Formats: sequence, structure tokens, C-alpha cells
Amino acid sequence: DKERFHASGGYSPTSGFDETKESIVNYSSLLFNEKIEKENIIIGGSSTQLTIDLFRTLLDPGDEIILPDPTYANYYGQLSFVLDKIRIKGIPFLSQDWLYIEDKKEILSKVQEEMSKKRTKAMLLASPDNPTSQIIPDDFMKDLLKISRDTGTYLVIDYAYKTQYFSDEYPSYFSFSPLDYENLITINSNSKWGRGLGRRL
Repeated sequence: DKERFHASGGYSPTSGFDETKESIVNYSSLLFNEKIEKENIIIGGSSTQLTIDLFRTLLDPGDEIILPDPTYANYYGQLSFVLDKIRIKGIPFLSQDWLYIEDKKEILSKVQEEMSKKRTKAMLLASPDNPTSQIIPDDFMKDLLKISRDTGTYLVIDYAYKTQYFSDEYPSYFSFSPLDYENLITINSNSKWGRGLGRRL
């Protein structure tokens, strides 16, 4: 088809083709029972590009973002590309005995304290986690979503390894969408499950 062949060599719309978004809607519904609409989706060239765009959109000089400690090392580099004066608040998710999210109340208390500050705009975390490979507990994630809603901050979940979580039952928050939680933003990529490094959505 000459027209399709010609169109395939052009640039996509800024946020992606509608038919691709519709396929992602169907895929997300089929695998994770996630109820999203194509208007909720922005497609980028890579998860790094989309994450940097997200930081540029959400953060101004002097703003704070909360990261688990430890976390994916690339986040720090992405933040440094955005603005010089972003405050990063690390909250330990590992105990001294290397147990992951052992004291939920203590961690949630620290998150609540930081999210209540006017300069705090977002919290970014990965589930399954990188580098610990741990899955964030369902009840803990729901508490984080409640705190983010109550304080008007964003909870950003990086789902790079979402499809590598092999269990009989997914955490319920794998199906949550912005239609459920207006303060929720998710980052998804196909570089892990699709073996598509360098060809990410």
C-alpha cells in the first residue's frame, strides 16, 4: 500500500498514534484488568526520555521528589538533566538487616511528613523494585496512593519489570489507572519483556 508505506517513514504524532494507544489499552485490559483510555497514554522513544519529560513537567527549581533508598541509579542522572536545584529526599526502604519495607508504619510516616511539605511534588518508585527485585506490598502501595491524594502530590510508579513478576496473582495496584487515582502516573516500557532494548514504548 503506497500510502501506508509513505506514512511509515514519517514522524508519529507527539503523543503517539491513536491505533497504537488503542492496542495498549486492549493489552493492559487483557493482562492486568487495567481500565485506561487512550487519552491517558503518551508514547515516547524510551522510558528515559519519558521520565525526563515527566520531571520537566512536574518539577520546578527548589521542588522536592521522594525516592526510595536504594533505588534505580539512573533516576539521579535523569533528574540532573532536568534542573540543577531539585531536592531529592531518599527514604530507606531496606532495614539494617536488609529486609525490604520491614517497618511500614515508620516509612509511611516519613513519606507523609515529606509529602506534606509544600515543595514536595512527587514520589517515584519502581515495582517490582530495582535494584532489590522486591515487590511492593499491596496495602503499602494503597497507603502511598492515599497519602499522595490527601497531600496533592503525585505517585509515579515505574513498571519496567511489571511483566517479569511471575505469581499466581498480581498485586491489585497493577490494575490501577489514572481513572481510579488522579494522582497516579505510571511509566511502562517494553525493553525488558519484549527484549526490545533501544526500541522501547
